[in-house]
Amino acid sequence: MARLVFKSGNSREFLAFKEFKAGATAITVMPYMLAPGRHSTGDIPRMALQAAEQHDGVLLKVSAPLGADSRLAEVVLQRVEEAGESRE
Repeated sequence: MARLVFKSGNSREFLAFKEFKAGATAITVMPYMLAPGRHSTGDIPRMALQAAEQHDGVLLKVSAPLGADSRLAEVVLQRVEEAGESRE
């Protein structure tokens, strides 16, 4: 697993992605965002695919964003409840 933070918003950042340099043959990009939007559905897939085109033999997939999964809400609620319990 790797983490990539975009600063400039262009595919050159993906080209420097260490997994490409390490010789990975399959990479899955998962936008760590709570809702679909311009970056998760447009910019990130476009930039990732442009970068993959520069690396022969790399299978690159882009998943749906993390999203507003009900399991995340459950974890948030649990953490809030735990914080309240620790102060009692």
